[in-house]
Amino acid sequence: MKIGLFILLLISQIVTSQNYNVPKNELALKKDGYFYAYNQGRKVCNWIGYTITSADVGGNQSPLILFHKDDSIVNCASPSDYVGYSYAMGRLKPRSAARNSIHEMNAVHNMLNVVPMNMAFKKGAWRRWCYIRFIWWC
Repeated sequence: MKIGLFILLLISQIVTSQNYNVPKNELALKKDGYFYAYNQGRKVCNWIGYTITSADVGGNQSPLILFHKDDSIVNCASPSDYVGYSYAMGRLKPRSAARNSIHEMNAVHNMLNVVPMNMAFKKGAWRRWCYIRFIWWC
């Protein structure tokens, strides 16, 4: 009897549990490695949700250099939108979390994954954090 009740409670938890990659009651689209909600007016994602596994960070896929515009989004930003402004291209999902496949690495270098980042922040605190993280992981 106790085992049956335990299994019933376990199944009800599995069925009703929330996917924490996607905010509750939100419409989400999917790319390789992440879910997202795109804001057409601002040309950036409102949010990106992903789960990092040991395979994601332990893979051997080399990072790409260039970003590409997403053809499936009508009003998607392009790399040229960041030229001549005091903003850098920040990533919502980092390259280091997409090292397990070329498909995921391509999705990370999609302009959907880019948001404006303050240039002073990028050259200051963010650069120091990346350096510390690099030393720690190597």
